[in-house]
Amino acid sequence: MILDEYRVVVLDDVPRLFYEKKLVNQAEWRHNLKHGALPLLVDSPETTDDLAEIAIRAMRVIGGRFMSVDIIRTPSELKILEINSGVMLDRFAAQSPGYRTKAVQIYRDAITSCFS
Repeated sequence: MILDEYRVVVLDDVPRLFYEKKLVNQAEWRHNLKHGALPLLVDSPETTDDLAEIAIRAMRVIGGRFMSVDIIRTPSELKILEINSGVMLDRFAAQSPGYRTKAVQIYRDAITSCFS
């Protein structure tokens, strides 16, 4: 049973964005934004610390530099659902001007990092 699903965007071992994929329609079991879930920023250290640890560890295992890690909360623990090599923030960015600003900055920093 999946209680919550989160996405963590990581760039060079630094988590840049944490959000929960919040279900709006409880009949929909998929937490995908394209299926109607809403991205809600997560900023509580008790949650972000755990998510960061898992996401960074996953990135190091596969040698990634810029990826998003989807993590689920089950009744017993947090688990990695998937690691995405294509960081897609278009649906996240479409939710509000503030979210768009965050997405643009993350992409800008990723491009800059490639040329450093």
